[in-house]
Amino acid sequence: MLLCGKEAELAESRAHPKLLKLVRGQIVVAARELGFSPRQIVTREFRAEREGGRIVRVIIA
Repeated sequence: MLLCGKEAELAESRAHPKLLKLVRGQIVVAARELGFSPRQIVTREFRAEREGGRIVRVIIA
């Protein structure tokens, strides 16, 4: 989920296109490992639910 926030930040700034490509690739790898569908990965239809600063589950929108 941190990567999604970083992706948005990098996309907005347009300052580091190579780093943005790397972050996007890492999001895809992590999402595949977690079992998300290709559509969910492309649209980023997921978010983390936190309790006490720790991620306790991933919510699919």
